[in-house]
Amino acid sequence: MKYSRNDGNSTNVCFGCGKRYKWRDSLLRHQRVECGNKEKKFCCKLCPKKFYHQYKLNEHYQGRHKIPKLR
Repeated sequence: MKYSRNDGNSTNVCFGCGKRYKWRDSLLRHQRVECGNKEKKFCCKLCPKKFYHQYKLNEHYQGRHKIPKLR
């Protein structure tokens, strides 16, 4: 099963930082990409902002710099 959830009201907890997730896949993505001292890989070419995810960088370009989605 790709999307699994703990039973009842329990949540999936990151033991590194304590964040809670409803879905196990969300926790695993968090641990793989964000948790700990992981470096943000996606950098804005117009300002010093950095992001963990490409889609967040695209949102930043559209919102902050009014540039259409980059590919």
